[in-house]
Amino acid sequence: MTEAEQTVFKKLPVFRGGFDRAAAEAVAGATLDILKGLLDKSRITEIQPDRWKLHELLRQFAEEKLQADTVEYTVTVRAHCQYYGRLMKQFGQLHETDLANFSAEIVGMQWDFENILAGWYTAMQQPFVSEIGNYLNMLTLLFAGRGLLYQAKNMLDEAQLLYDSHPGDVQELDRVLMLTYRGWFTFALSRLDDAGSLLERADQLSTHPSVRGSPQLGLLWSFLGWTIYLQGDVFSARAFCTADTKLDTKLDLKVETVTQQQGHPPQIQQASRNPTPNECASSCIQPPASAGSGAAHPRNQHTPHNRHVLP
Repeated sequence: MTEAEQTVFKKLPVFRGGFDRAAAEAVAGATLDILKGLLDKSRITEIQPDRWKLHELLRQFAEEKLQADTVEYTVTVRAHCQYYGRLMKQFGQLHETDLANFSAEIVGMQWDFENILAGWYTAMQQPFVSEIGNYLNMLTLLFAGRGLLYQAKNMLDEAQLLYDSHPGDVQELDRVLMLTYRGWFTFALSRLDDAGSLLERADQLSTHPSVRGSPQLGLLWSFLGWTIYLQGDVFSARAFCTADTKLDTKLDLKVETVTQQQGHPPQIQQASRNPTPNECASSCIQPPASAGSGAAHPRNQHTPHNRHVLP
């Protein structure tokens, strides 16, 4: 191998399940000519157009050599973590702003699920706390689509401990989203009261100036409204449901969601951006006829003294 090929090849074992040209260039400094040279020398295998991988035994051998150089190993795994973190953040923005192509993109992400997971665990283990938030939105969707509810809940609980121990490295919105997703997975595991507590904590943080107005608050308000409704508090559930509906209408968002049906592969179906209490409580909670131009915080629409609780 040439010196350039050796330099690139030394960094490639940080990839899991293969890599494309963009990833190899960002993480290992590979050019197309270098990749072709490694392919010709049987150091890598082309598994589909614009995607290559190392044979696993060769990857393990190369990884041991890379780990022997502590500085270069740390730099390389951080570059890998940051690359897939940026990719997850871009997909998250697509989820919020350009949903027409979102379902096709999330299916394409399945090719890099192992790399995404490796990037997440690198952020957790090093730790690179500031990178964790980039993974939150899309990684939780990937876990949910695979039905990995317990795994996702445990993963997020561990990340919460890191957030709590490194408060200065965490953006307020990431803190809200962490609690939101923990609440959702706790709800999905039938722990309604615990889910409500987590979502209430997220809602308390959502009034922070850096968080206020974020499109992702609709997700929190939807989950919290649903949870409160099932706990029997119709009036408060309506407030959160209405705030979510207003926010979705203001942003004019629709999404193709991936749902897992028992005994069947994941299917794509048209739905509103967020699941809302309206679907399970339409007889008790009616959305407004006109959503208006903005979304007031639902805490401004009710107080603990005027809640209407089901008998």
